[in-house]
Amino acid sequence: MHTHFSYLWERVADATPNAPAVVQGARAFSWREYDTRAARLAQAFLDAGLGAHSKVGMYLYNSPEYCETNYAAMKIRAVPVNVNYRYLDDELAYLLDNSDSEALVYHSSLADRVARVAPRMPKLKLLVEVDDGPASDGAHDVARAVRYDDVQRTKSPAARVAPHGDEIYMFYTGGTTGMPKGVMYPLSGFTEFFLKTYPQMVGLAPVPDPSALPGLAKQLRDAGQATVAMSGPPLMHGTGCWLGMMVPHLLGGTAVLLEKRGLDPVELWSTVARERVNLLVVVGDAFAKPMLRALEENPGALGCVVPRPDGLERRDVLARGEAGAHRAAAEPHDRGRARLDGRRHGHVVREEGRDRRDREVPPQPDDARVQGRRHGGEAGVGRDRHDRQRRNGAARLLQRP
Repeated sequence: MHTHFSYLWERVADATPNAPAVVQGARAFSWREYDTRAARLAQAFLDAGLGAHSKVGMYLYNSPEYCETNYAAMKIRAVPVNVNYRYLDDELAYLLDNSDSEALVYHSSLADRVARVAPRMPKLKLLVEVDDGPASDGAHDVARAVRYDDVQRTKSPAARVAPHGDEIYMFYTGGTTGMPKGVMYPLSGFTEFFLKTYPQMVGLAPVPDPSALPGLAKQLRDAGQATVAMSGPPLMHGTGCWLGMMVPHLLGGTAVLLEKRGLDPVELWSTVARERVNLLVVVGDAFAKPMLRALEENPGALGCVVPRPDGLERRDVLARGEAGAHRAAAEPHDRGRARLDGRRHGHVVREEGRDRRDREVPPQPDDARVQGRRHGGEAGVGRDRHDRQRRNGAARLLQRP
């Protein structure tokens, strides 16, 4: 069986069609619905002239549409590209140009920026707008844009295609050494990296072969042990997208998304309790301290508890540094440290490193490279066309020790 995220997700969808795949508040999509909606969007990409290795920008807040766009791009062997929703015109234009994006899926509240930038992007073949209200200046419509809901209503699902083994995944880091940098991974190797590490992180036995995943997904669902993951940080960050959505989906899990676009610890804990989240992705003290305060200020009201200071329960903490994710046994709980109540697999995921926003460095497989535009079509070659010295510095930073 191919080691490729969307190929495996499709098999999981077949194995667990009625299980929840994505939940955000009152919006919930089963695996069958999730797969179908992504396939409809994939057909829109194909109809616009996109294909293998085309780049698809995702200028979106956390939403089911973010998950579906990521999935849809991979379905046609294209490349999803994360776009930081905080980027203004110059950064947005730079990233779309640098990544060679041919499609952009964006929230309508960001339409004012898209309207100003899109005319400067001759490679853009398709603009898809997800309606979340008008932009800050009241703008809503962007020339040539089609509505996401119209795509879902009018397109038939694209036929499934098998990976060829030459697909790539590209993740844009943001801001520490100049303009955004794209890091390219062979998608098969990127998928394999998480297949080798993630099951043990959440207390499961190693998965010997990708062909075992659909059966394992059904087994976990039937036993009531499926992962229900929630990302506190944005999906446009690697920590949130990979550990909060993409990798749990390999095991047929559910990705739960918060509704608010800023951290509200009361909403976070209430959602944990309501959706029975058993894997929570957070980033450093910027999340942990407000979360603990909310528990202390609302004892018993949020469906979660603060353990006793002498509690000796052992649990797993998923810690991620520059060299990649690794499993670590947690120390006995300190006073005020949170745990998820009433769940067999209650994990808190944390990132070790700086908490400053948009400065995340993702885990690197050995063959990851800093990438700009490719010369001669060769993937994996680093290039920052504006500043060779910055590129070389970033490459050293991102290399695995």
